[in-house]
Amino acid sequence: MFLIKIYFSKKILLFTDYCLLITIYIGLALTYNRTSLLCFLAAFTFIAVRKKTKKIFIIALSCVILTIIILPRAPGEGTKLERTSSIFAKIKNYQEGISLFTTSPITGVGYNNLPYIRLNPTSHANSGFDGSLLTIAITTGIFGLIFLCLGLRLEFIHGSLLYQTLLLILLLHSLFSNSLFYPWITLLLALTKLKNRK
Repeated sequence: MFLIKIYFSKKILLFTDYCLLITIYIGLALTYNRTSLLCFLAAFTFIAVRKKTKKIFIIALSCVILTIIILPRAPGEGTKLERTSSIFAKIKNYQEGISLFTTSPITGVGYNNLPYIRLNPTSHANSGFDGSLLTIAITTGIFGLIFLCLGLRLEFIHGSLLYQTLLLILLLHSLFSNSLFYPWITLLLALTKLKNRK
């Protein structure tokens, strides 16, 4: 998100801005988080399409490909971008979530009820699932999900390109993590929207 914010902050980037962009991207790459790399590529693809320029997309794609090739791999599962254990864990988590959703699809089960309904009540991760939209569907039902999607659609339509880009990658990231429930993410979106209104 900060990479995109810096990209939009000035029409002409200075040397220090480029240094900051590179530092933030290296930090992003060293998280070994495939979802974040996907969001990075999706964000600049969206910007390239909206601005009708291939250059932005080619640079972003080159960065991601280069990152995949040169990123150091330590022994163990955590630094392998091709790891499959987390993929299977997310699939299992989604299956459990969809199964729970079918028990009360109209009104949902309620957010505070999740820790008591989940199969493992002692787990620290029982208050949500790996996807924010899935968690919202389970807890508020189909009506809650529809209202959220309508609200997000209105936000997207009336937002600036920066705001639309941030919202798009937040939704993409929230398919793999509970990003919509992070307060600092909501705060960043709110500040971006307020700044664009001025």
